[in-house]
Amino acid sequence: MFAFVSRADNTLVGQVSAEAWDVNAATATATAAKKDFIVES
Repeated sequence: MFAFVSRADNTLVGQVSAEAWDVNAATATATAAKKDFIVES
């Protein structure tokens, strides 16, 4: 749910979604999509 946003839709949907869960699922995002999130940022 967060990996595709960090590597594929890192334009509009990725930006909004990433910021959305970053506040709610910051732990899950950093744990599951840690590599993908940091790679694409």
